[in-house]
Amino acid sequence: KGLLLASIRDKNPVIFFETKGLYRAAVDMVPVGDYELPLGVADVMQEGTDVTVLGWGAQMRVLKAAVDMAAKEGISCELIGLPTITTS
Repeated sequence: KGLLLASIRDKNPVIFFETKGLYRAAVDMVPVGDYELPLGVADVMQEGTDVTVLGWGAQMRVLKAAVDMAAKEGISCELIGLPTITTS
């Protein structure tokens, strides 16, 4: 909801993609009130020093599992979620 409202209100053109497969996977409650999430801001989900892994949407669960597997092999992975990408 927050990304959609931010996209609608942004002065620049925005293409909005939704990951339909995540609709039923949601566990958090969506706030009732009006709010926006910032566009163009990455979510650093895990700090790491050896490799950076980027993804968005449904693939984040798979990437988190891969990062955990790499950690068992001694590889430190930074995991970044990209809910939005902007150009300047």
